Amino acid sequence: MKHIFAASLVFLVMSATSLWAQYESPGLGPDVNFRSMYKAERPWKLWLRASIGHDDNVQEIGQATFFRGDTGSAFVGLTAEGSAWVKADAFLAGVALRFDQLYYLADQQDPAPAGFFSTDANDFDFTIINPALFVAYRIDKAPVPLTLRAGYDFRYEDAETEGGKFHTVSTGIGADLTSAWTADLTYAHGWDDHGVIYAFGHNLNDRDGQRDSLTLSTGYTFNERRTRLILLYGFLRNDTDGQNFSYEGNRISVRLESVLVGPLFGALQFGYERRDYHNGFTTFNPLIPAPGRTDMDLYVFGAQLLWKLNQHWAVDAFYNFTSYQTNVALFDSNRHVIGMGIRYDF
Repeated sequence: MKHIFAASLVFLVMSATSLWAQYESPGLGPDVNFRSMYKAERPWKLWLRASIGHDDNVQEIGQATFFRGDTGSAFVGLTAEGSAWVKADAFLAGVALRFDQLYYLADQQDPAPAGFFSTDANDFDFTIINPALFVAYRIDKAPVPLTLRAGYDFRYEDAETEGGKFHTVSTGIGADLTSAWTADLTYAHGWDDHGVIYAFGHNLNDRDGQRDSLTLSTGYTFNERRTRLILLYGFLRNDTDGQNFSYEGNRISVRLESVLVGPLFGALQFGYERRDYHNGFTTFNPLIPAPGRTDMDLYVFGAQLLWKLNQHWAVDAFYNFTSYQTNVALFDSNRHVIGMGIRYDF
């Protein structure tokens, strides 16, 4: 079922206003599901998806009273993703490639007061090219079936306001505990080369650096295999060249996916992430008194509906809400994204 819900558009894009909301690490890469690959009748997958929608806070503007521009915009997007693999008994190896293009349609914003930034929504149009390599080894003679896996992911992002090159290597193990329960443990290490260094000094706002994550997830399938519940916990560490963006964090999420009626599928997801920064956010801006932002709570809610028209075509509708809450109101922001898409699986 995972590949069905992967159709929702990923909005994690590095933007200049990440100074407020902090998208400090790259988003999701190509969908690589080893369990389904081992069972698949053909050794490849390819799909295209077009989408439209509205984002009410494109620039992720916080509670900054000096900003006078319109933060919302309609958008159109296109995603293409393909993967291919080979199997030799218990071994599996393959490649994947994901391409994302997003265009915001808003007109020129009202200018901000002199001395403050003002950007258009279409300054945040982005292109993402994301290839990946992966290998896996299946062990069926263990007490429970196990899958050992490793991968490399390169993510290139290009936008007028920001961009970057992001590398991630990962390794993990998956276990099929019973016919209903699965468990996965994954460690990932990444190194990032952002395209923008903000003002006020390299040693403060340079986001280039390295990151680590350790993620444990478990899935439970029930209701005659029509419904799946996924629980996730992750530990995060971000070690950047600039002191303003280094943190340690913890993430939890709950996701419920289910067949509703006939070809109609639905999904709900709730997430929470806590980030504790190594140093308070340092700046010459008098609106941010020392020690500035020291922590952030990130709340996420998502809802999706998908109607599978036939073997190849599916349409979907989605709503995503994100809220950033910190100890400094200037960094607080909310974002609502709603839209729909149509997908073709080859």
